Amino acid sequence: MSIQSCLNKKFSFFLGMLVTGDTFLKEKTYSIKNNFPLAIAIDMEACAIAHVCFIFKIPFLSIKIISDCSNQNSKKEFKKNIHLISIKSYLIIVEILTNLSYKKIKLSTF
Repeated sequence: MSIQSCLNKKFSFFLGMLVTGDTFLKEKTYSIKNNFPLAIAIDMEACAIAHVCFIFKIPFLSIKIISDCSNQNSKKEFKKNIHLISIKSYLIIVEILTNLSYKKIKLSTF
């Protein structure tokens, strides 16, 4: 459903492995990338929630919008991207919730 929402809005997106990290230090970032070369992003918060949901078999969806690349231009990239990212986040979430509501109503009518 989230993939279809991105397609409906014609937003670019990536599917792949998200790994966790506990710091912004570049030395650890390189280590994580070396240990998990297929990872497309490093996340400090959502991975913990995802792991708990996995253990307890609870469906989980994380919508991760990356504002910057954690480099020397991060502050500049973040300021440049924050407005567009906010709008896109809102549109995707509304699309997903609308589809969930529609499916729930449709299923409950049977």
